[in-house]
Amino acid sequence: CKNRRDLRKQAGLDDADFSAIARDLRLSPHDFEAVARNDGRWSANLSELLDALGIDRTEAIRTEPAVMRDMERVCAVCPAAARCGRDLRVGHARWTYKEYCANSPTIEALEELRLCQRRASV
Repeated sequence: CKNRRDLRKQAGLDDADFSAIARDLRLSPHDFEAVARNDGRWSANLSELLDALGIDRTEAIRTEPAVMRDMERVCAVCPAAARCGRDLRVGHARWTYKEYCANSPTIEALEELRLCQRRASV
């Protein structure tokens, strides 16, 4: 892919190095390219969505770092990022994200975990 070649060239990597880094990060070369090219919108969208749902991102990173990394990867390659951003800007995302968000099952599990933790602390 031309974009991947451009990215590798900018970083001074050959195909093997690029693939090795992707593998070390447990990403496909395609996903690694998407994460590397992303300007941080996906991270902002994920943070804003979790905030809108009342999920403490800092706590989730502390308790479930691998889950959060996977959610960020999913967001980085998400074809619905523009819709997510729009829904977040107008305040609808908390009600609509399940229609298009590939992370919705994971978010639901984090919400369930949060509820269980609240019940246990009472």
